[in-house]
Amino acid sequence: MALLLFLLPYTNKLPYSGPLRPFVNFVKYSKESVLVLYKPQSHIDAQYRKYLENKLLVFNNIASLINFLSKPREYFLFITDWYRALLFLKKLKFLCKEKFIPIIYAEVYHGTLNPMSMRSKVLFTLISRLLREFNNIVANSMAGFKFLVEYYKVLPLGHVYPPVNTAIFNPSKINRVDRFKVLLYLGSIRADTDLKLVRKIINVLLVRRDVEEVCLLGNKLLQLRLISEAPSRKLHPLIDVSDEMLAKVYSEVSLTICPQRWEPYGYVVAESIACRTPVLAFNSMGPKELVSLTKCGILVNSEKEMINTASRIDLDSIKEIREKCRIDTVRKLFSPWASVNKLMALVPKLGHSHESHWRKQ
Repeated sequence: MALLLFLLPYTNKLPYSGPLRPFVNFVKYSKESVLVLYKPQSHIDAQYRKYLENKLLVFNNIASLINFLSKPREYFLFITDWYRALLFLKKLKFLCKEKFIPIIYAEVYHGTLNPMSMRSKVLFTLISRLLREFNNIVANSMAGFKFLVEYYKVLPLGHVYPPVNTAIFNPSKINRVDRFKVLLYLGSIRADTDLKLVRKIINVLLVRRDVEEVCLLGNKLLQLRLISEAPSRKLHPLIDVSDEMLAKVYSEVSLTICPQRWEPYGYVVAESIACRTPVLAFNSMGPKELVSLTKCGILVNSEKEMINTASRIDLDSIKEIREKCRIDTVRKLFSPWASVNKLMALVPKLGHSHESHWRKQ
């Protein structure tokens, strides 16, 4: 039986950070799979071991990794589309002489809907070239699939949503519709979060007398910066919270606001919806896809519309949205078994001949 390897090279991020959650969850909920850390930051592998126990391998030099891949077994090696990861995959491909089948799980985090800087343009070009060297690419959403086709000129095998632990993230009786609390997502380090827009959203929420609490989730530095700029008893940071704690927060808040314009999937959007908490987001990319599929949220087309909605929406309107939320769709599309089964369904398409999985140079 083939072994599925989910490789994260040079990572310095914790297992619950946004870009890494898909690989951690895929390994956690799929058989015959392990997470592979290559040269991780000192001691960070201990954090991953807490999540995955015996489904973790750590290699601190290329020779030991190649030796492992040389064992007589079929390996499907999944890796992200980050630039350093793709460079490492290219190196591994050369050194291993086709001893594994590479699959790129494209999260498409390297992008922006705003005009690109020169550095971003160069990175975009380099990643495009690297992606075209490999046949097997899986998108993390339909939005990501379309982006890969239109901009990177590569055709993915399909799309597979990152798994959401619906055993933890689910509708809870805790939800208190009589108290207006809001969760504001600030994005990950690379997320396209407009600081000016976030400040405006916070300002309109803080002046509302009916809003009791605004919880900040995401970028740590941005959380601390915003709280220092606008000290208020209503503002509460959420830093390094567990899934269980985060699910409790989703269930207690009335609305989750995700003001990111560049979000190919949207873990926070999916988790909030799984808890039947409506999401306010822009009508684009991953959030548009998730809200449209589940009918659990409000999509806006401009910053002005988002600010107006944040300043005027009431609990009755939110309750109406919650009642229309398609929870069955959430389980069907985002649950661990749904995502893992869909990913496993793509693996047989790759066949058992290694030669066809490498683009001719």
